Amino acid sequence: MNADPSLPLFVYGTLCDPHIRALVLGQRLADEALQRVSAPGWRAVYIPGVLYPALVANQDDAADGLLIEGLSAAALARLDVYEGNQYRREALLVRSGNNTVGAQAYLPRRAISANAPRWDFEHWTRIHRSDFLREEFPPAGIEKDNGERTDV
Repeated sequence: MNADPSLPLFVYGTLCDPHIRALVLGQRLADEALQRVSAPGWRAVYIPGVLYPALVANQDDAADGLLIEGLSAAALARLDVYEGNQYRREALLVRSGNNTVGAQAYLPRRAISANAPRWDFEHWTRIHRSDFLREEFPPAGIEKDNGERTDV
C-alpha cells in the first residue's frame, strides 16, 4: 500500500453503510470518528459486473463519502482483507467545507472507464444491498481472493 497508514480513510461505497462497516471492522464506529466529505477530481462509478464501486479520476467531478479518523493498524488490516487484491490504498485529498486534508482511499488496481455508470449509494442500498450482503458476507467470515477466510 502506498498511503501513509496514519492518514484518515476516505470511503465512498459499501463502507458508507454502517452495518457493512461494522461487519468488516468487527465494531461500530462512534459518530465522532466519521465526517461527510468529498474527493475533488474523482468520481465513484460502478465496476461492470459487480455490486460495488471504484474511484476513477475525473477532474470535473467530486466523489462523496465519509472520512474515518483514528483507525488502528488492526482495523486497516481487516479493511485490506475486505478490499482484497482488486484495490490498493493510495493517498488523495478530500474536502470538507473550505478545508482540504490528506486521506487514504482504496483505488482499483485495474483500469475502469470514467464513463461507467455513476455510483449512487441510495440506489445501491435499495436495489443491490441485500444481494451484496448475501454474496460478500458468508456466515463464517470474509473470503479473501485466495480462498482463505478471515472471521469478522
